[in-house]
Amino acid sequence: MMKKESYSLSYIEVQSIVKKAGGNLLYCPPHIQNLSYHSVVIDSRKVTEGSLYIAIRGSQYDGHTFFPDVCEKGVYGCIGTDRSWKEWFESHQVGACYWIVPEPRKIASKLARSLYAHALQRLRIIAVTGTKGKTTIVHWLTHALREMGIPTARVGTLGVDPPFTPWSGLTTPESPDLASYAAHLAENDYLFLCLEASSIGLDQFRLDSLPIHTAIFTNLGHDHLDYHVTMDRYFEAKRRLFSPEPWKLRRAIINVDDPWGQKLYESCAHEPFLVRTYGYHKENGKRYDIYGSNIRIHFPTVEGVLRGRHLLRPLSWSYSPGLSFTATNFIAVFTALFEFFPAGKHKELLQVLSTFPGVPGRLETYYLPRGALAIVDYAHTPESLEYLLGEIRQQFKGNLYLVFGCGGDRDREKRPIMGEVAARYADYVYITDDNPRTEDPESIAREIILGIERAEKKHIQAWTRVPDRESAIREALERAQPNDVVIIAGKGHETYQIYGHKKIPYSDRAVVKAWLEETSS
Repeated sequence: MMKKESYSLSYIEVQSIVKKAGGNLLYCPPHIQNLSYHSVVIDSRKVTEGSLYIAIRGSQYDGHTFFPDVCEKGVYGCIGTDRSWKEWFESHQVGACYWIVPEPRKIASKLARSLYAHALQRLRIIAVTGTKGKTTIVHWLTHALREMGIPTARVGTLGVDPPFTPWSGLTTPESPDLASYAAHLAENDYLFLCLEASSIGLDQFRLDSLPIHTAIFTNLGHDHLDYHVTMDRYFEAKRRLFSPEPWKLRRAIINVDDPWGQKLYESCAHEPFLVRTYGYHKENGKRYDIYGSNIRIHFPTVEGVLRGRHLLRPLSWSYSPGLSFTATNFIAVFTALFEFFPAGKHKELLQVLSTFPGVPGRLETYYLPRGALAIVDYAHTPESLEYLLGEIRQQFKGNLYLVFGCGGDRDREKRPIMGEVAARYADYVYITDDNPRTEDPESIAREIILGIERAEKKHIQAWTRVPDRESAIREALERAQPNDVVIIAGKGHETYQIYGHKKIPYSDRAVVKAWLEETSS
């Protein structure tokens, strides 16, 4: 039986929080001052009687325009940034207060955290940020903790587990949704929550509603510059997570093999929380708390030894499937978890880590007829594509077929860079569609081709433009011979293609599975 606690914020509490944040009360009927708010809501569709609704101006919608609708549903209060709405509240004698604040997302987090404060303090939250590895690490953490007998939930790119209310589709949901979900977990005796902290989510204060115990930094690469513009601003968004406030952070786990990770580590030198560093190699002058050594890769198996000053002895480990970049994820997970268990449990922890089944669409491997291999992976940045292609090139001596594209209405700078990467490592490249959205797919393809043509060190033998993604994959699979590898990159777990504003059902994984069934029958 699911438990349900009651939550409320009094008018006085809301007024105090808003005032401290530099906000002002513009309108309030006297009777509202005796009532309490039972939920904090950003999405107008989730409003019920007694809610406190916060209007956000987004790229497509202005939350202020929903004031008439949410007031009709019985909200007790509205918060926005537009002073001109005061006249509407007064003229319509609305039964709800209206405050204006300078930063509505920030106030949403403060209010949600206050609303669920009692429940949130019972939950230990681990947040993972970085360009690559967030999803895998969150799933790996969740798997390990559950296998060790600890009730654990996760939030990220692939949704929430266990399920709770319709998921927004955001890697990092809005702050009231996160706080509500975390409170629901605490009510039902979950002890841990592992979640992905996206740079946009951090920049928009979505995680500020949570008390985060442990923060993990994986790496930083070229991505989301359509939003952040520069790498420095992208880094600063990630850096927000590694501050004592507002989350009361207790531990930071940082990959110092990454140059941005080293910069982050140096910036945390005088912070009050505990810092643990991890890495892949033992380099002179590099400070590691836990590091991997003697790492050997015989795809799909990875094995090695964990060492560190906080371990009683070196610990051997192995898992499958993996490559060197997944070994870094493995070390991150162990570094994040080992201090939660006594030394006598570390071998058991490594054992459960080795049973991790992987994440759908991340290095998902299929064995093809004629002794070839297909790998479906979410690699959608220049760095992630280069890591994947470079390691597969070392592991296999046959031809490497690559099927990929780039998303529309997103970072254009990475398209020619990914074309260069493809030309350096792949033998045969299929340039196909990958969520072109409102852009011309041919225009996106031309920018990728520009990178292929300007690449200096080329391994590529031929490229072809095949707009239909399923056709491109099938052609590559048909051509694969013994020891060849077909890499299908960019969409991974996704189950749709976006043309214009319409999502069309589609899955790389389903295409490969269907082709295998057809060829084996």
